[in-house]
Amino acid sequence: MRFWVGIGFISVIGLGIPRAGAAVLTSARVTEIRNDVRYQPADAAERAAQISDQVRETDVLRTGERSLAELEFNDKTITRLGSLSVFSFNRETREFRAGKGTMLICVPKGVGGGRIVTSAITAAIQGTTVVVQESLVTVTNSRPRVLSTVIFLEGSGVVYRTGDASKTGLPIGAGQIISQFADTPGLAQVRRVDLQVLLKHARIIHGFNATLPSLPIIQTVVNQQQADLQQGNLQHGGGGNPPALPPTPSSLQVFDTPQQSQQFRPVIYSVGDGFYLSTLPIPGYNSAPLEGGGYICRPKH
Repeated sequence: MRFWVGIGFISVIGLGIPRAGAAVLTSARVTEIRNDVRYQPADAAERAAQISDQVRETDVLRTGERSLAELEFNDKTITRLGSLSVFSFNRETREFRAGKGTMLICVPKGVGGGRIVTSAITAAIQGTTVVVQESLVTVTNSRPRVLSTVIFLEGSGVVYRTGDASKTGLPIGAGQIISQFADTPGLAQVRRVDLQVLLKHARIIHGFNATLPSLPIIQTVVNQQQADLQQGNLQHGGGGNPPALPPTPSSLQVFDTPQQSQQFRPVIYSVGDGFYLSTLPIPGYNSAPLEGGGYICRPKH
């Protein structure tokens, strides 16, 4: 039976570094705006973003409540921001910096590597579509903690702890997820995620006028996942379920704002230290909504 979980540690020194001839990310043009989107140039006051604004290194783009934004870089890399999200980049190292909120990065194949950097996780990528979510989590009787989640929709890469000088990490591929607290030593497990649910509900994929360029590739991954499930080649279950809870399909809903759905049972991932990432509140647990959707849960004491 095939498991979609990264196994073993590998060195990623050199991965995600632009190869010779890779395009420098000179700037990104704002191509779509929904509701409240703010642009902060490095040398001017923050203002409302406008279509065709050129976002350059050291500039910042941020979104408000129930807002979306899309940018296109000079190498055709697409970046999308969900609600309450912050984004900036480094032109020379091709480094995409994810602040709080939800972000999607779609890097065309053949334009060079890059890195997606969150507070807890850095992902080295090559021709990939990735969803990144970072939230400040506060559960009853616990201090606020930063939780970073990275989901690979297609392509592959390597994830390691942000700030790890050795850059020793785990391989991650299409249909896989990792969630990591910024203050937890060591690296969390890479797990698989049912992309069919994500594709159906995520506004960061379907909430824009333009179709995501890599959507046909992502759909191929979805089709393969479903075929493997039907043929018994892919095991159900998210792994790390709390005791006394039944096994659940391995799927994760990423919404623009926290919400509940009665169509799905909760899907649960252990993220360490007694915390669980869940698509719905877990009965008998303290459940705090995440800014990008879903809940962080901990048993009541």
